[in-house]
Amino acid sequence: MDVKVLRRFSGHAHWTWLGLLMIMIMAAVLRWHSWQEPLERDLATYAYIGHRLLAGEQLYTQWVDIKAPAIYFTYMLAEAAWGYNEAAVVWSGIVAVWVSMLFLFLVARRAGGALTALASCVLFMAASTSYRLQANLPNTETFINAFILAGLWAFLASRLGKRSRIGLWCGSLCFALATLYKVQAFLIPAGLTCYLAAFFLWRRSKNCHAFLHAAAALWLPSFLWWGGIFGYYWVTGRFEDFWNVFYHVGRSYAGSILTNEMHYFTHLRLLWPQAAWDITPLYIWGLLALVILKKPGKRRGPGLFFWYGLGSFLMVGVTPRFFPHYYQLLIPCLCLVSALTMKRAAWLLARKRPGTQAVDGHWANARNSMPQPKGLTDKKPSPCHLASYWVLAGLIFIGSSIFMLLPVLRYLQLHPAEISSAKYGRDNFGRVKEIGLRLRKTTRPEETLFQWGIDPGFYFYSRRKAASGVLSLHTMKYSPPLLRKKYLDRIYTEVTMAAPAVFIYNRKFGRLEDNVFYDFLRTGYMLQYSTGPYLIFKRRPEGQQ
Repeated sequence: MDVKVLRRFSGHAHWTWLGLLMIMIMAAVLRWHSWQEPLERDLATYAYIGHRLLAGEQLYTQWVDIKAPAIYFTYMLAEAAWGYNEAAVVWSGIVAVWVSMLFLFLVARRAGGALTALASCVLFMAASTSYRLQANLPNTETFINAFILAGLWAFLASRLGKRSRIGLWCGSLCFALATLYKVQAFLIPAGLTCYLAAFFLWRRSKNCHAFLHAAAALWLPSFLWWGGIFGYYWVTGRFEDFWNVFYHVGRSYAGSILTNEMHYFTHLRLLWPQAAWDITPLYIWGLLALVILKKPGKRRGPGLFFWYGLGSFLMVGVTPRFFPHYYQLLIPCLCLVSALTMKRAAWLLARKRPGTQAVDGHWANARNSMPQPKGLTDKKPSPCHLASYWVLAGLIFIGSSIFMLLPVLRYLQLHPAEISSAKYGRDNFGRVKEIGLRLRKTTRPEETLFQWGIDPGFYFYSRRKAASGVLSLHTMKYSPPLLRKKYLDRIYTEVTMAAPAVFIYNRKFGRLEDNVFYDFLRTGYMLQYSTGPYLIFKRRPEGQQ
């Protein structure tokens, strides 16, 4: 086989874009399978607050939740595009996965060629549908991955050391947008800053100005975005509300970041939890990459992906909760590195087979940023070597893909309600959906609800307004004592003034007799029914005691 033909086949042919399109369509079909799955409490909170924002109401003042602002506005845009329903949630996730796949393809193609890029996208398609990682519906990590991959591609496309750094600025803008979903996304530009320092030191460059300019370009958009947010809440007189929720409650929720990271990296069950068993091949290839891709090359590659991977792992360990959806942050990096390692392993194994010849180092690495193995000559690859390489690469990729796709087949066999139970080990969110849909039929649109618990899904499914802007007891649980009392007083005042048509009490949060609303419920409400841990009280008619 002629080398030029092979290079065109593997790196430049238009059919690779058709292959990417087919993978993206398959990813959408897989995610659409769970569009009727009951939304877990995080997604229901984002969807409900997004709905209120679309109505012109205020975040952190009228509606209180501890997440960074971007996720609520993302769900607001999803509702504007697809309506106030579960389909909007699924479609927003599909779009985010499509963006992630596109930029993953571009990054992997730049590092290892078109076939490597397609392989990484296939792995990403399977991993991003893992119900054990809660990845089939879009939490914050889904959107963070999309922006980080876009930023990484722009960073790779930048021309460091030259005047033109448009790609670097575009990439840093994407990283800044990722921090608006979760602040710990700043660990990615932090890792890339370390890479830049190593890059300039390795080149023994004395141009400190170029390094400082590149580092500043990575961080300036983040400072501008967050400075604008702080300034907006300060100018509008709502800074205290924003700071109380975002900083005080968030800090209490996260605890000591250094302690969390130490705990994460010293416990194998946290580094490789049971929920991540679906992506076991990615972990294995990631470990092999430390050996196979360890030597720095003349082009950006192993060093960059090392710092990207380290930043991804550090993002998972910031908070002490270690929920399965946190581990979605590892998927893009592991897919990229796994595809590159598979290619490199197949090449090295084929090169050592009897009867094969050394190959042209320039061709072997023409579209690969990996280092050249020692001892290469300028001889063309022999047919035996090429055949061995393609067979080994195919076997390695097919074996890993089969293991990754087995959980996807199990996922397709489950009903959407069963997916929720399999993910969380209980049918609690299905019960919330059932109660919410029932309340939509038995209450009027202008009436309000209140739930004493942590399940804002009642508001989303009932399409009824919450009687209090503090949507979840988690806000009080993770608040400092003085702020906790302030939120409790606010809840009591807003609920007693609104007199909601339905009051839902979750018995997991204490005995009703000891609750601050006990007298309020005893005199003004009657128990309609109970299901699971929930007591559903209905307001008594006027004049009835």
